[in-house]
Amino acid sequence: MNNKAYNIYSPDKTLGKLLLLLAAVLFTASAAFSAENEGQTDGEENSGRPEIDFTKLSASGEEQRDYILGSVQKDSPYQFELQLTNEGASIKYARLNGYYKRGSEEDPFLALAPVSRLEAGKAYSLKNTYLWFKGIPGRFPLGKLNWKAGQVKRNDKGSESLSFTAVLSSEGFGEVLRIKKTFLLLPEKQHFEVYFTLENLSDQVLKPVFQVHGPVGFIREGVRMDGRSIVSAFYEGEEGDKIKSSKIELKTARKAEIDYMNTGIEKELEDVQIKAPKGAGKFNWIANGNKYFTCILKPITKDCRVLPDRARYYDSKLIKGKSEGDQPNTNGTESLAYLLKFDDITLQPAGSENSKQIIKMITYLGPKEKSIFENEPIYKKLHFIHAIDFRACCGNLFRPITFAILAFMNFCYGFIPNYGIIIIILVFLVRLILHPLTKKGQVSMMKMSKLGPQVEEIKKKYKDTPKEMNQHVMQLYKDQGASPMLGFVPMLIQMPIWVSLYSAIYSSVDLRGAGFLPFWITDLSSPDALITFSPFTIPFIGIEIGSFNLLPLLLSVALFMQQKLMSTAQPGATSPEVAQQQKIMRIMMPILMLVFLYKAPSGLNLYIMASSFGGVFEQKVIRKHIKEQDDKDKRVVVPANRKGGKKRKPKPKQY
Repeated sequence: MNNKAYNIYSPDKTLGKLLLLLAAVLFTASAAFSAENEGQTDGEENSGRPEIDFTKLSASGEEQRDYILGSVQKDSPYQFELQLTNEGASIKYARLNGYYKRGSEEDPFLALAPVSRLEAGKAYSLKNTYLWFKGIPGRFPLGKLNWKAGQVKRNDKGSESLSFTAVLSSEGFGEVLRIKKTFLLLPEKQHFEVYFTLENLSDQVLKPVFQVHGPVGFIREGVRMDGRSIVSAFYEGEEGDKIKSSKIELKTARKAEIDYMNTGIEKELEDVQIKAPKGAGKFNWIANGNKYFTCILKPITKDCRVLPDRARYYDSKLIKGKSEGDQPNTNGTESLAYLLKFDDITLQPAGSENSKQIIKMITYLGPKEKSIFENEPIYKKLHFIHAIDFRACCGNLFRPITFAILAFMNFCYGFIPNYGIIIIILVFLVRLILHPLTKKGQVSMMKMSKLGPQVEEIKKKYKDTPKEMNQHVMQLYKDQGASPMLGFVPMLIQMPIWVSLYSAIYSSVDLRGAGFLPFWITDLSSPDALITFSPFTIPFIGIEIGSFNLLPLLLSVALFMQQKLMSTAQPGATSPEVAQQQKIMRIMMPILMLVFLYKAPSGLNLYIMASSFGGVFEQKVIRKHIKEQDDKDKRVVVPANRKGGKKRKPKPKQY
């Protein structure tokens, strides 16, 4: 791709200024089309008719101005407010209605905003960047032109629209191409529509190609992991119900951008080239956003091919010549973007059929919420739900469980408007459902602890024949009704729930800013941060700490108590080596979890802490019950045998 900048100039600035002063009207700017090479149309010679000189295209502009569509007033029917600019006919800012900046209940969440990138200058969302004609070198810089804007229109159904127009002319020929770009905002809808109208004004067949810049400005929302990424969706074939998607993370784009900046080698950008996944067919849509919000572009056209280009990374703090590790830390305002290319457009000569073509593009802007994607038919049909990225392990294996947990939590919220309490209720229900398995596991573990001396005896006896030793140990467990696996079953069953719950809490926009208590855990989607201070980095570990988080400490205490209770079931029943290992695990496990979960969302830590304390309580109850049962069995009178004597106890089996 040629990144050379084309300058906008005026052919007669003095005359333009005079006209401006005399007529008090908007000045006219002209944009020049600079070709890298002198190009000529490859059409047939036509004597007597002037040819279009594509190297001398220009367009009249006007003063740069901003326009507002929609509103973020609470009683407004619009879901967002768009601040449009005629510079490239683009979106300068977009604010969401009903969602607020973190820590504020009045300041609307700013979803889209301008970003800058070294020599490229500022980039706006949905800006028309360049236009060129197929087979002809050179590009016209539509992004640097201040398009002519119309008036904001409001119709009876409540929609609002605004159109921008650019007319390209060729010196000595006249008008060649008119491009009209219209933004249409619909009430009560989470999307708006953009229409590109291309009209041939010449007597020749035109094949224009143009680029549109993707949305930019999504700030970082994740405390631990940065959820900003580009997700592109393709059909499996031409169209259908099955979707294949690919993803490019912000950190991948950052690395590629730094490598390219320092080397100038195009190959460094291969990792950020947006490609269709293996086996994918027609392009469907492309999404860009952070972990809670997204902007999805879906072009709807039959006579044009639309494809995304490579991802782009915007960060004005990057320093050329420095490696990735030596670059300044990101501050969360850097951005990820892409270009959308509209190709295979054919416009017949003016006045004939097919001299005009209209391309529609649906633009979703809002939260990544399953209910929205499923309740709106067009979103469901286009499979926008694939824009939700849970960032969990095992890919999409646990997505159904995650959606089920989210549905349960939202259902409960209708009765109990506190997600912290709902998480604790979820802990109670999971513990209750798994109680029979947990009890069996505890009984099995206690039996195994009692069998410790016999196991050690077998190990000594068969220490030279491991296979035979294992057979005898397993036979001993089987005869006594113990199973090593039973103790792990509840934990294994809970693992998918933990992973799914983590995904739900990580990605649920409902938990964003949702508090548990008025004085503590005021945002379940971020660390509890009881006391904040200047950030510092822990040596050797490399973790940056900027607050005192009480919840992970309580969680570690709960895990320690649980580990201690498990390992002290039968003191002295295990060998010294095993006891030592248990002691190390008892200490290391809570420490590792403290490090791993210190900056985790407090909703997740609340669940693990509540579950651990619940596990301690449950173990005590189960062991008390087992002890009472053992004491009861000891008090049972031994029945007599047929001869009137006491029944002999069976001899223990010799191993």
